[in-house]
Amino acid sequence: MSVIKLTPNTMEVIPLPDSLAKWHKELNCSCFTVTYRPINNKLYAIFADDEGLLKQGYVPTLILDYDNNKRYNGVLVGNLIITNESTDEEGFTLPLTEEDIVSIKANLKTVQHRYKKEYAWRCNE
Repeated sequence: MSVIKLTPNTMEVIPLPDSLAKWHKELNCSCFTVTYRPINNKLYAIFADDEGLLKQGYVPTLILDYDNNKRYNGVLVGNLIITNESTDEEGFTLPLTEEDIVSIKANLKTVQHRYKKEYAWRCNE
């Protein structure tokens, strides 16, 4: 039962957090949110620090732009966790399949962020 954790410098496969405390620890924040974005034409849930852009000195982690760079879709900052976009019948987050992990790894590339001059992951859809 694995998910992908992104930081500005690393991508790693970790076990799906099984408690709220573990989600907070992995994301390194006190309040998190989830957004849904496509990677390689499949929708995924991306958990992120809800207050990340308000923190001084934030570092971009994932740059989302689509349509051959014609439409900019935002930046997510801080630690991120990418999971299956679906939930089970009780509403619990589902892990990624091995195929999902391979696809995500193949479709996220490290690039230099044009505003912060830091490196981040970039997804081109």
